[in-house]
Amino acid sequence: MDTSRPLVEVQHLVKYFPITRGIVFQRTIGYVRAVDDISFDVWRGETLGLVGESGCGKTTAGRTILQLYEPTSGRVIFDGIDLVALMANSRRRTRRFLAPWLYPSLTLAAGGAGGAFGFLRPYTLLTTALLALGGTALGAAVAHLSVRVAENRNAENQMRRVRRRMQIIFQDPFASL
Repeated sequence: MDTSRPLVEVQHLVKYFPITRGIVFQRTIGYVRAVDDISFDVWRGETLGLVGESGCGKTTAGRTILQLYEPTSGRVIFDGIDLVALMANSRRRTRRFLAPWLYPSLTLAAGGAGGAFGFLRPYTLLTTALLALGGTALGAAVAHLSVRVAENRNAENQMRRVRRRMQIIFQDPFASL
């Protein structure tokens, strides 16, 4: 763990969406400037929030940082790795870290902790998961949830939060509660 550099560096990030005309022969007639030259650093243990009016580009900035949208220009460096410079195929592989395998009989917190801490008894799993979440409101929120994979593909994100606390990116975290 290198503490001499930021965990996330966003340098002059720009994302423009083309405005096109024509059905068969499309041509670009302009651009929507969704994100226009933002830069910031996030150090380990630091929290950053993007706050602004509806439609100002917060979601687009987040999706561009996560490489869900290809940036028009700029750099995103995560733990020393330039994500923008990665090949498109490599970027696709880094988006999903874990397969969303859950145990239907366990709560979401307990099932998600299973992969991180081995096969443990449900009470131990739940206790360990809540400790990993640090007794946060998120820990209280997920402690009672029970989810099947077919019912909620979003469970993968919950599992990732329990297993790896290094980097958590929330997009409107209270919208689904």
